[in-house]
Amino acid sequence: MQFEKHDRENWHALLRSCLSFDAEDRLGGLRLPVLVLAGEHDFLCPRLTAQRFVDLIPDVEWSELAIVGHAIPMEAHQSLGVALEAFLVSRFPFQGANLAG
Repeated sequence: MQFEKHDRENWHALLRSCLSFDAEDRLGGLRLPVLVLAGEHDFLCPRLTAQRFVDLIPDVEWSELAIVGHAIPMEAHQSLGVALEAFLVSRFPFQGANLAG
């Protein structure tokens, strides 16, 4: 696929925006349960970055999926579903809850 000049410029602008975005100062103010779900082989958001989120968020649960990179929904959608269900049931227990069916 060949990128046109404007596509390349837009891609570079997107990358600059992603690299400069920083919301760490707001993570401590979150007032809801948060699941930080990371892939073992995620090079875009490595373990140290995910651990930083865990350290800053007050009500947090951490889970790492083995043999997965950054695109968890595409690489391990079933594991993602299991992790989300376990998190939701542990934080919001409903009598007889079964999210799968």
